[in-house]
Formats: sequence, structure tokens, C-alpha cells
Amino acid sequence: MTTLRALRLCDTVPAQLARVSRQRSTQRSTLRMHSVFRHACNLVDDRGYWLSLQASGMPLAPRGIIVDLDALDTFFAPGQSVWMLGPMRLQMPRLTLDLVSAEHCDTRLITVPDDAGWQILATQLPLFLNRQPPVQGLWHALIAPPSAENRRLKDALDGLSRWLAGHATDPAAPGDAVQTLLGYGAGLTPSGDDFLVGLLAVLAARNKTRPDSRHDALREAMRPQLARTTDFGAALLANACDGHYDESLRRLLSLPTDLPQALADVAAHGHSS
Repeated sequence: MTTLRALRLCDTVPAQLARVSRQRSTQRSTLRMHSVFRHACNLVDDRGYWLSLQASGMPLAPRGIIVDLDALDTFFAPGQSVWMLGPMRLQMPRLTLDLVSAEHCDTRLITVPDDAGWQILATQLPLFLNRQPPVQGLWHALIAPPSAENRRLKDALDGLSRWLAGHATDPAAPGDAVQTLLGYGAGLTPSGDDFLVGLLAVLAARNKTRPDSRHDALREAMRPQLARTTDFGAALLANACDGHYDESLRRLLSLPTDLPQALADVAAHGHSS
């Protein structure tokens, strides 16, 4: 049996595995392989809690485990059972995953922009979108020929913009916009979900430097509606509601010196956003 070493993991993973182990102490099969891609595989337990295995070089995701492999789809298959051999070791059909020596990483926002930093980001983002417009996702839908679908999307985004600016008169805002955006688009994590995660991250970052009630309002509007999207989209949004974000997004909000590359890394995340 081959032993695979984990390189890095989200610091929420050990507690999650300990909980799974306690729940299923009388049975060996504790997790199931939900979906398999070249650079990521998703595990789920019987309560719907997710973990992600990621190939080396990938940005660490919330509840993620980066392993010492360049490609994962030759080792794993959907539906496979995963057994716990201890609090930090997992057994799969073709290998054992050892988490003991992995670096534990915080996936919460730590470094966030100041007022000048937000101005820089606001200037760079439209320049990036004009140079490298996404070929799919919300941006593509907004510039597509008029249709009932993109009118509905534009109405939702306009309503959300008014709410963010403090001009909304509708007491249902931002819940109505969230209802439209959740699950909007194609992919394992639809484009509308990715947009909401990004918006929540921006509000969370602003909330760290000056109290902003919009962060909690958006989060509370999202939580009861997560069933409207895919299983993985719901997991991504739940992590964001708990304050955990993908490494590429956290790096962007730290305003690195190579900001255009950081924007490209966020835009490249996933298949359609």
C-alpha cells in the first residue's frame, strides 16, 4: 500500500476529522469520495460535511488538504469509501494518506486593504476585466445580448448595488438578490455562488477595519437559502459564512505587489467564473 503525504491543510481539518471519528467509531467507513477532478477531489461524510484533497501547487481551500501529487484523477474515483486509521491518517483503496507532518494553515482573512488599498483594487479591477474578460460566468452573462435571463440577473445585481450603497427601500434586500444569484450558472460551483463568496470576502475584509453591518446581513440572507445551489456550492458558501476563504482570494485581498497576477489567479479559479 502506497503512503501519500499531505503537504498543507486548513487548520479546521483536524477537528473535523476528530468529529467524524467520534461519530462513526463503531464503523470503519467514515467518508465517501463525492467527485473527482484532475486537481481536486471532494470527500463528504454522512452529515454533508466536506473535505477537499488538492494537488500540489493548488491554492489551499477551506477544509482543504494539499497532497504530494500533481494529478489526482488517476488515484481516486467517485463513490470510493475512505476509512480512518487514526485521527490524522486516512485509508483509500489504493493508498494511505498521512496528515501528521502537514503544515497547518489559517484560511481566514488576516491581511486586508486600508482605504488607499481599496482605491488601488477598485482601479485595477476594471483594467483587468478589460484586458482579460472572462469567457463565461457573470461577466459574460452581463455583456451578452438582452434576454429574460440576463435581465433578471441585472435586476438582482442592481438591487444588490442599491443595498450596498444604502439606497435600498425594499426590506427584503439583500435576500431577493441572493435568491437569484445562488446557484446561477454552470459548474460544480455556479458563477453566482463565486460572486457571493467574493462579495462576502470584501465585506468581511472591510468589517475587520471598520464595523460594517452589511457583512452580517448578507451572511444571514445566504444561510437559509444554501439548498438552492449545488452541494459543493453550498459547502463553499457555508465556509465563507464561517469566515474561511480560498488562498487565491485571501492573497488578492492582501494586495500583493503583483496585483495583476493575483487578479488572474482569482479569475482562473474554477471552470466558469
